[in-house]
Amino acid sequence: VVNVNYGLSPDYIFPQPINQLLEACDWVYKNRIDLNLDISKVVVCGDSAGAYYASMLVAINKNVNLMPAFILWKKVLLENV
Repeated sequence: VVNVNYGLSPDYIFPQPINQLLEACDWVYKNRIDLNLDISKVVVCGDSAGAYYASMLVAINKNVNLMPAFILWKKVLLENV
């Protein structure tokens, strides 16, 4: 599990948080071997603004074939319990 503590508004304005998340994705990708990580099983999740950022990461990373992702929203998780 990698939890990214990205900057929140109003202290960090767009696109600073997404840039921080992209840096985190790059770090995970570059360290995947040391982390013993199967990059084909990466999951990106978020709630509220985090879900928005997660969807942006999926769109950006899918375009460069960096990593696959699946987005989970809190509401979906709670409805399936």
